[in-house]
Amino acid sequence: MADQGSEMRKLVVASVEHITLLTFDGTRFTVTGQYAQANFVPASVLFKKPNLLYVSEEASDRLSVFRLGPDFSDANSVRPDVPAGGSLTKLFFDKPTLVFRIKGTHGSSKLAFNADKTRILQTCQPSGTIDVWDCSAADGSMRLLKRILNVQRILPWHVALDPTGRYFLVMTRGGDTFIVIDTNNDRYEITNVIKLVVGSPQMGHFAFLRSGETSYVAMMREPSVDLFVFAILYEDNTINLIQVAHQNTGDVFDNSASSPRIEVAANQRDIYASVDEVGSLIENTSYIAHFTFENEEGNAHIDHLSEVTTGGNEPHTFQLSADTEQRFLFVGNWEGYLPGQYSIVVLRRDPRTGELDPTPAATMTYTEFGNLWGGFIILEI
Repeated sequence: MADQGSEMRKLVVASVEHITLLTFDGTRFTVTGQYAQANFVPASVLFKKPNLLYVSEEASDRLSVFRLGPDFSDANSVRPDVPAGGSLTKLFFDKPTLVFRIKGTHGSSKLAFNADKTRILQTCQPSGTIDVWDCSAADGSMRLLKRILNVQRILPWHVALDPTGRYFLVMTRGGDTFIVIDTNNDRYEITNVIKLVVGSPQMGHFAFLRSGETSYVAMMREPSVDLFVFAILYEDNTINLIQVAHQNTGDVFDNSASSPRIEVAANQRDIYASVDEVGSLIENTSYIAHFTFENEEGNAHIDHLSEVTTGGNEPHTFQLSADTEQRFLFVGNWEGYLPGQYSIVVLRRDPRTGELDPTPAATMTYTEFGNLWGGFIILEI
């Protein structure tokens, strides 16, 4: 039986050589469709309504676009009754069909949309290149608008669009630098390079949040599990960052632990970070840590509250559910193939406190997932 008050959800899971479509009813998963291709290793995935999926690859120069729709070739497939002029709902996305593929820069790291989802920024860490793509065509076709070469020898990695929708912030891998890219009038020019001093040469992911009239960047540092929050200062055609808060998990994890992923809840208070502990793969040594951020009368502070195991190792991605209260957190473990581990796990979230229930709402083992290599990238569409 589905969780009371839950609705059917559609998920995309990108793993090695596969794109898998799932439904989740609150307590269990159902595989509804799949695309398989040899030598296909997704690095980043974006979804654009009504039904386009953009996928970059780690060890390739390919960008692929899939159209999601019902599988009419399957006699058991649910075939929606679509009224004239109507559109398919996400629940009828049972088949990913490759509709476009183009060559870009080799070695993609991350993809991110601009504000109206007509442009995609692609970071390519190995070459230090940033590609800007026009993805405005309804048929899924793309064209290269601009290639930003790495004249400063900075390796671009994670990228996200700031709350105003004007600036992309690009974080370097293995460094202490943010690159600011101004999108105004399709400029896509670097307008600032921000050097941070956080006591470590390597950063994990980052996410934006807002409190009152101020926007912030929340960033994890690794190794160790340290959360930093920086206030964003908007200046002319660029932005700057000022550190306002810092917190760690104390002695819960040792200094060899890393925290490569971060997610901010819609309430702009709860912050979740993945934690990978160095240890035996036989143990469930990965967790989701829960922090809160408050800014009371200009006094910004972070509290570390708890951590919950993911039931596997190296959660490559995790995402809060798309409902208003965000009652679930979906986790894809990169290494969840050993006995007693999970490739995919769903954790219940208390929307009032932000607390995660350590008892999973649903799981999929390596075998149940079709012996595929982990839940590499997971997102609700």
